[in-house]
Amino acid sequence: MKPTKGIISIAEPNESDLLDCELLETMTLDELTYLKSLLPFGGVAYLWVDFEIKVRTYCDMAAANIKYSLAIFKRTYGSTLTIVNIDIDKVEGREKKNH
Repeated sequence: MKPTKGIISIAEPNESDLLDCELLETMTLDELTYLKSLLPFGGVAYLWVDFEIKVRTYCDMAAANIKYSLAIFKRTYGSTLTIVNIDIDKVEGREKKNH
């Protein structure tokens, strides 16, 4: 089982995996894009990764508001964020509960 960068896997099948929010800042655009493809659309984890991508690809003026939103996320959620319904569990042969 290959770990996915940015995801802290929880072995307990009744618990959700976590997004390592501090690691996102060090990841490449390709790694972030792959991670985003695994996350459930519309969740906070998906949005956080999407914002990280936009901060790196948008011009400074456009990225300013997104950086502000990321700062709010960091203050609100801290360094980890619960991921609900991540598809990687099916690859690993686990079922996760929705929380």
